[in-house]
Amino acid sequence: MIVINLESVMNYKIALFGLTGFGSIMLQYLLDLGQDIVHVYTREEKIPHPYFPVRSVEDIARQYAIAYSYDRPDHFDETIDLIICASYHRVLPEEILTAPKRGAFNFHPSLLPGYKGAAPTKYSLLLGEHKSGVSLHEMSDKVDSGYVISQYSVEIENYYDDGLLRQQLAELQYPLVLDLFDYLDNDHGFPNRIAGIKECNFPPFQQLTIDLQDNYSIEALSRQLRASSPFPGLRVKLGERYYLLKKFIEFSPGEYDFRFIETGVISIYGADGVLYCVGYRI
Repeated sequence: MIVINLESVMNYKIALFGLTGFGSIMLQYLLDLGQDIVHVYTREEKIPHPYFPVRSVEDIARQYAIAYSYDRPDHFDETIDLIICASYHRVLPEEILTAPKRGAFNFHPSLLPGYKGAAPTKYSLLLGEHKSGVSLHEMSDKVDSGYVISQYSVEIENYYDDGLLRQQLAELQYPLVLDLFDYLDNDHGFPNRIAGIKECNFPPFQQLTIDLQDNYSIEALSRQLRASSPFPGLRVKLGERYYLLKKFIEFSPGEYDFRFIETGVISIYGADGVLYCVGYRI
């Protein structure tokens, strides 16, 4: 458990940009550290957070009487010290990024420069990565491309879906928050920047629809389901029927010569293994 003396942390006036999930956890961390959150910029959510249980950004802001809005600001007054961004859905222009006295900083759920852009957790699972993490970096006019100050990594367990991975990374923001304040107060970088990461960038993630052919790789299907679970789910077609797979349970390698889908817990068999999941016919 991380223990910190709050008296050693300077107080900053902060504008937070964040969505429910990563943004909720970041907001609570900053409040626990006694920071002055002047305004929160978020998004009006149509449904409860679909990835893991968490309070909405709006709920936390209302509890602490913090002003919040769904629109991006046109400018900041000169009292703002910091912009902190934690999973925001809009690109911030240079005039906003350069307005705060101490700068603008983003917490990105990947090991930069790998997996820049939208949905890095989904693409990490889809491509079979074994490690992910969170990066603290200075924001610039290019998305996820500013100077990386600090990073922390986690192993991607073989049972992780997108919800579990997001939750792990959201909670990993806390040591990075402490690194940010240390960086601001003492003006130095950190040794925990991970070398050898190849730069890559991906577009927004679209819901996948898979037609299960006789030679379809069940291992590949497992990666696609983990990336799609628990939201928005993976659509699969078997013959003339469509199913929506919502929750990954297990992938077991092995040799099978048939495939079928059961009711409730769905089992999909193929030549390279069997996939167990939860879903329903649509």
